[in-house]
Amino acid sequence: MNVDFFRRWTPDMAYVLGYFAADGCAVRNQRGSHYLRFDSVDRRHLETVRELLGSRHAISLKACSQPTWQPCYQLQIGSRRIFLDLERLGFSCRKERRMRLPAIPRAFLADFVRGYFDGDGCVSHGSYRRLRRPSQAKVLLVRFTSASAKFLAALRRALADQAGLGSGSLVQYGTYACLSYGIQDSVRLFRFMYGGPEGPRQPYLDRKYVAYRTGVQSILQGVVV
Repeated sequence: MNVDFFRRWTPDMAYVLGYFAADGCAVRNQRGSHYLRFDSVDRRHLETVRELLGSRHAISLKACSQPTWQPCYQLQIGSRRIFLDLERLGFSCRKERRMRLPAIPRAFLADFVRGYFDGDGCVSHGSYRRLRRPSQAKVLLVRFTSASAKFLAALRRALADQAGLGSGSLVQYGTYACLSYGIQDSVRLFRFMYGGPEGPRQPYLDRKYVAYRTGVQSILQGVVV
């Protein structure tokens, strides 16, 4: 286990930190033990995260409260040192509403955002027939969700500054907020997160990459991305 994993910025560290910001939590129990935990329906992706962390901890199947839900898996790692490093980066216990975007070096923002997208991001694409028009309109929409609107507001500023994105749409829905981008910004974001035609940056969650790439190709009419 690489207990110094979060002490130095690297592409892998930034990616896992982004994924942790979305689908992870830091836990300190009553006996004073410290843990970090990842929950996901994608067991293979948890295996990737475990490998990046240099861990051999078991991935367990969580009990589902609803029989119709997908199976959910959990990777839990005990390490006070990693817990304190995550706390230093701004991710404490019960981080959801208090979470803030850490000071990410410019070279690693794309990796962090890709990790967050693989946890709490989604992409939608398709087309619809417009009223009184013969042609169909195409749709490509990317969303990030968080219980912390301040986190998403800071993410929006960082993406505007470093990826050239517009302001998007940041809306509060009860207990969570949603940051959304339309067609042009979604294409720019895809290129920012995954890189150019030489191949996508690693790591990434395969099913989200494929869905995103398909949506971008439909907008660009088959151009290789």
